[in-house]
Amino acid sequence: MKQSWKNRLASLHAQRTSIAERIESLRCERKARSAALQAKLFRKFRLLNALGEIRDLAEIFAPTPQGTPPAGAGECAAPKLLQYAFEHRLTPLAIAEFWWGASPKGEIRRHGHYYPACRGKCGPILAHMLRGLDVEPEPDRACPQSAPELLYEDRWIAAVFKPAGMLSVPGKSEAPSVLDWARERYPAATGPLVVHRLDMDTSGVLLRALTKEAHQDLQAQFKHRTVRKRYIALLEGRITPPKGRIELPLRPDLHDRPRQAVDPARKAGDHGVRSVGIPERPHPHRLLPADRPHAPVARPCSPSSRAQCSDRGRPTVRNSRPAVASACRTDRIPPSGDRRSDSD
Repeated sequence: MKQSWKNRLASLHAQRTSIAERIESLRCERKARSAALQAKLFRKFRLLNALGEIRDLAEIFAPTPQGTPPAGAGECAAPKLLQYAFEHRLTPLAIAEFWWGASPKGEIRRHGHYYPACRGKCGPILAHMLRGLDVEPEPDRACPQSAPELLYEDRWIAAVFKPAGMLSVPGKSEAPSVLDWARERYPAATGPLVVHRLDMDTSGVLLRALTKEAHQDLQAQFKHRTVRKRYIALLEGRITPPKGRIELPLRPDLHDRPRQAVDPARKAGDHGVRSVGIPERPHPHRLLPADRPHAPVARPCSPSSRAQCSDRGRPTVRNSRPAVASACRTDRIPPSGDRRSDSD
């Protein structure tokens, strides 16, 4: 009797395995057919530019990191307007996009305010469609006006001033970064150099570890939150009250990286905290220092103050001068272990 049931269970298990394999095979086939159909549609989506060049969506997105167009690519207003103009031999003089209506839950949008095209979907498309037109460079991708400035240097660490508009580390483009500059200046460095980062738009102080031991020591200070960070934002309008605390749930803006957005759906532990105050000094704008006493080390040192201030109706000033500046203070520089070895 026992052997009979074992044989029966083995037969049922074999049938179940066969059915599961068939289901998985059908899922893979459906995925492959769907991808093939989507690729066919992307190849049919052909876009013009001012030079008369025609490229389909698959060709446009092939050089991008994802390699394929995202869902909804090409369906935005700007590509459609430009396509109509080129098909009818019209020359676009200017184009701007603004938000109409209530803000969605997942991002901050204000009625009647102008917003740039998203980089994920429209960025590669507009790079192709605007070829042949006299357009201004993107403000966010403009080259920095100055090179990094060395503020402090010893055998363990270096403190470098990063100008606004320069990357902290190499990005997707070939734009110069502070890490490139540091590698050229310190070819004999044994440490990974990178300790923390700043947003491209942010000017401020970056620490660079020249030895492995210094990097470990500084990383430990960031991990235990003994590093104090201060950001100074230049804001539009009059701010009341003069000091206080901002606590908003933040997340990366998936459609406009590397910016951040306020997300009410996130839990309280994900909130960005700022203790803010306005200095008593005459200025056409307002300087808003913001301390980050609870910044986790897992998150890069990238100021989300712009997103928080924007949500409060006080956007940061965006012009040739940096909108946000940053400074860091550590407790132990250089590491104690290296100081002992230096005295030997």
